[in-house]
Amino acid sequence: MKYGFGSFENLKELNANNDVINFGDYGMDLRLGRRENVDPKASKYPSQSPYSGFNGNPIYYEDPTGESGEASINKQSKTITVEQHLVFYGSKAETKLSRVTANEIATQYNNANAKVNIGGVEYSVKFKVTYGTVTEADATKMASTNTSAKNNFIRVEENNTRHNRSFNEIGENNGFMNTDDNLGTSTTAPHEIAHGYGLTHSAGDQRGSGQPDIMAARGTLVDAKYQYDPKAKAGAAGGTINPATRQVTQGNVSDMFKRVTFDKNGKADIGKATNRIYESSGNEKKKTP
Repeated sequence: MKYGFGSFENLKELNANNDVINFGDYGMDLRLGRRENVDPKASKYPSQSPYSGFNGNPIYYEDPTGESGEASINKQSKTITVEQHLVFYGSKAETKLSRVTANEIATQYNNANAKVNIGGVEYSVKFKVTYGTVTEADATKMASTNTSAKNNFIRVEENNTRHNRSFNEIGENNGFMNTDDNLGTSTTAPHEIAHGYGLTHSAGDQRGSGQPDIMAARGTLVDAKYQYDPKAKAGAAGGTINPATRQVTQGNVSDMFKRVTFDKNGKADIGKATNRIYESSGNEKKKTP
């Protein structure tokens, strides 16, 4: 059998029983739970074995190519892939909600069919969003050693006293999502993730501009068809945006890449790995010395 776990290629020349699988940048020995070569980024993770994979925990981590998970350019296919792993924790975090939230984010960004120009070359931008649901203790432990902006730590609760709504720090890999914001159906999650990408709210009055972009804030004045009540007069009760009508646009994705610089290997972080963990109140959890 040529292909095995995750549709990755079996390396029969290394093991005839298909116990070694090719993950692109390394081979993983499934019997030993370790890679066949030294991690090329081992110097960034001195606390771990250079032969470890998935941080020793394939349930919580994804590592499809052996990289940390930056945005990457494929010059042959003229594609940029933005990878993001969402780590949900908190009293309202559960697998089904994590799935629909991650799916909404991926769908919104991929539906934009966005393109960006890098070095005079036009690239199609694709988004790959994965997720995991963990305990607060595990999220805290993971954040304490994380160095990649790809990994986002998101607390999920029914409410919070800090903002009374979902929020994400601008340009950072951490956020807080409220279940009463109708996660998975209201575009709240894609909106907050965009804050993590470094985007701020768009113009406060979008009447005459058509469908609102993903960065239109709640309370934004919009055309009647995008309001909670299409029959209401803009600016009156019910005349503000129904957030479920927002969409990720080409402009939103272009704005993301204004702050991105790719290295010589075609890799780049979008945002910073500040790794904040929040209390249920929405306040940042104090780190232990």
